[in-house]
Amino acid sequence: QELNTCCMKVDAGMRREAAGGKMYTLGRGRSGEPLVYFRPALETGSDYEASLHLLVYTLERAIKSMDSKRGVEKFIVLVDCTGFGLSRAPPISLVTGQFKTLMHNYPMRLGKVFVVNAGTPMNMLWKIVSPILNERTRHKVFFLSEKEISQHIPQYVNPDVLEVEFGGKLE
Repeated sequence: QELNTCCMKVDAGMRREAAGGKMYTLGRGRSGEPLVYFRPALETGSDYEASLHLLVYTLERAIKSMDSKRGVEKFIVLVDCTGFGLSRAPPISLVTGQFKTLMHNYPMRLGKVFVVNAGTPMNMLWKIVSPILNERTRHKVFFLSEKEISQHIPQYVNPDVLEVEFGGKLE
């Protein structure tokens, strides 16, 4: 799907989708990459189009904040699955749509995706979604155990600018 992001306006649907705090940008990685936070348990799945528009809007904001003079061309996505379960799972069509949007429209912008607090429902969802992704995109996604969080994420993000759920100090 071709996206026209130059004229994207925040509408009531996007405001509703964003109000719960499920997706936003905050802080930068060690190399200046914008950090995009996503909390799938807050995904209602009630408005497919508004949810995809919020994803694109958030990523475009991240891209606009990049310092191209310093060579920053990628963003880091931090996914906190706390509270995510079968009863709070968005429709598969929305999840596949979100990943396809990333893969087709932002293939060179996606740096890494760190998924934390992923239980069985998220792992099941990943098994369904991952086969439709190209190999390059799949290799950018890392599911981290609680122990692995402190070993991996601080290599890319200073804990001083990272939210607590990801091993940082921001509350």
